[in-house]
Amino acid sequence: MPPSETLLATSLRQNNRSIAQDWAAHMNVDAHGPNADGLVRVEFTDRYLPAMLDLVARLIEKPSPELVAIYRDEFQRYPLQLGHPLDPGSGNLFGFGVAELAAGQRAAISRQLGACPVLDLLDLLDLLDRLHEPLLAPPGLRYDMLLLGDCLMNGVRCFLADTLRRRGIDLHGYHHYFSGALSAPLHLAAAREFAADHPVGLIGFSPFTYDALPVFRQLLAEASERPPPTAAVDAVVDVVGHVVGEIRLWSDAPILLHNACGAPVGSERASITSLPPLTPARRSAIDTLNAALKERMTAWPGVLLIDETDVVERVGLREASGPAAAGVGLPDALYHASRLSREIAGSYAEIVEAAATMIQLRALAVDFDGTLWSGVMAEGAVTQHRDRQTLLRRLARQGTVLIGLSKGTPDSVRWAETDLVPEDFVLVRRGWEAKPIALAESLEKLNIRPEYAGVLDDDASERAVLAAAFPDLTVLDGSDRDVWRRLSHAADLAAVTSDGARRAKRYRTALRRKDLVSLQAGAQATATAMASLELRLSSRPMRLADVPRTQELLRRTHQFNTTGTSIPKEALSRMADPGAEQVVHVAWLRDRMGDFGLVAAVVVHRERRSIESFVLSCRAMGYGAEGVLLDLVITEHGTPIEARLVRTRLNEPCHGLYAMAGFREYAPGYWRLDRRRPARIPAFVTVETVDRHEP
Repeated sequence: MPPSETLLATSLRQNNRSIAQDWAAHMNVDAHGPNADGLVRVEFTDRYLPAMLDLVARLIEKPSPELVAIYRDEFQRYPLQLGHPLDPGSGNLFGFGVAELAAGQRAAISRQLGACPVLDLLDLLDLLDRLHEPLLAPPGLRYDMLLLGDCLMNGVRCFLADTLRRRGIDLHGYHHYFSGALSAPLHLAAAREFAADHPVGLIGFSPFTYDALPVFRQLLAEASERPPPTAAVDAVVDVVGHVVGEIRLWSDAPILLHNACGAPVGSERASITSLPPLTPARRSAIDTLNAALKERMTAWPGVLLIDETDVVERVGLREASGPAAAGVGLPDALYHASRLSREIAGSYAEIVEAAATMIQLRALAVDFDGTLWSGVMAEGAVTQHRDRQTLLRRLARQGTVLIGLSKGTPDSVRWAETDLVPEDFVLVRRGWEAKPIALAESLEKLNIRPEYAGVLDDDASERAVLAAAFPDLTVLDGSDRDVWRRLSHAADLAAVTSDGARRAKRYRTALRRKDLVSLQAGAQATATAMASLELRLSSRPMRLADVPRTQELLRRTHQFNTTGTSIPKEALSRMADPGAEQVVHVAWLRDRMGDFGLVAAVVVHRERRSIESFVLSCRAMGYGAEGVLLDLVITEHGTPIEARLVRTRLNEPCHGLYAMAGFREYAPGYWRLDRRRPARIPAFVTVETVDRHEP
């Protein structure tokens, strides 16, 4: 290390306390945050700020990506989420943000060290600017995740956030800490309350590292010399299954469940390298537990395995138990990230990136030549990419709409050679027109916005043209293995409902409807065409069996969604109770060509007589269903009745819903109908009577 850098690091350490005190004083900590009591202020000044300065000194001496990630994660701790993020008292206790904290640190160092002529202070300030730059940049795509586990999860969040930040994703990883070793129990009630206010896309659950679950600690203790009985292993798996079941009552987010790897290694076996990291009995206990866990997981919906044993097989159990980088694990520091957490963060990264960027895609426009097979099929023999084709078929079965978007003549595809069939695609545009034109017409036909569509194409120039034409489109390299891996993760994460599985068929039927109506021109002809569809709408209060599809509708619908509200599964299930405060009216639409399925949900607060949310699937837009259903709701609950409308860029199609029904806006976003007006139900829609008590 150059002498100047050694001098900088030494000066930082020698002046650590004075810089920290100056830093805290000029942040005016005592003047901010009524919740920041004296003990918190002391910890901030005497522990946190000195630890941050010590990390900077270590980065000068021995820079590493791991230390950079740890520094950035810790730097946000007090401004963003002091202590336990599920604690109601947590958050920004001091009233300042990351930018103010960075500026305060820079100024304090300049004041305390600026008078020393031999120090190259500009190099140090430049280092700080580089460290803080990603934290001060505009946030990327936000993704919320709940992490349940011990201190391993601190490290996972730390390294995962830094990795995703480089990929344009702003991770909000909320950590709910529990530890059997430190008598900190797992409070699922707190996690449930938190998730109700902060809907999360994924839940990470690590029950075994550092003896997190007491029942697991007991299993290892009993296995010190001989393998435990099957009943003891089953008891541990039962506890994990109970936790998964509890989570499923209030969240349908996929759960990333860690198995057991035996980390950390005990102090005796960590220091005596001639001994194996685990006793044979404990190794056997962990193997038996993991096998039982894997078998039981097949019955747990939406649970994916994070294989910690795979990590320790790659790097070794002792190495995985050690610090992630030199200088980590200081006795008085707030951080002690392990190599295991760093490696697991790598396993998380692709999954979270897929969840953040792929799951919201309703449609995939797929190039053929070069993407689904190597070579040009019209010119002769090709090599099939069967793994890609199988994955696309799986996505189609889960509800992703496949669009064929490829140059060539329609009859040049030899489907008999592929693992795909034409019916896997809702629409195929194969010709010589420009792809942006073909895609625009396809999405318009299907009523899918570009931000909910992706394109798979191996041709870089085609991708560039499509990206320029559609700034909100997800453009994917069809020859990139990482892209296909992320799509595979998205398929693993996707929640499958019976309605989703029939989505492709419904889109095809919708295309036939549009073709029928477009054959006739003019208002009178259009009315005649609509009447020829023989549209029928039926509605009743939601039942428990309707909850999965209703929740999917609330979560996935953005265009005709009056408030954008997503309701947790547990809360939505309670609304199926006939005596609940809120009732959800659900509606089905069908015509002579087929069944649209469950297409609408209206949440009404009974006592307040208030429409809390009105959601209509895009596939049912344009058929008059919204006016019919609104009239049925008004008839059911009577007047006066109120409604809420939150206008956004995406939900413009529903902005006129209440005004057209005679409601008046008495305050921004709040509407009221004092007296029911005569219903204006379109003549071409028939309301079917439904037995409200049928099973």
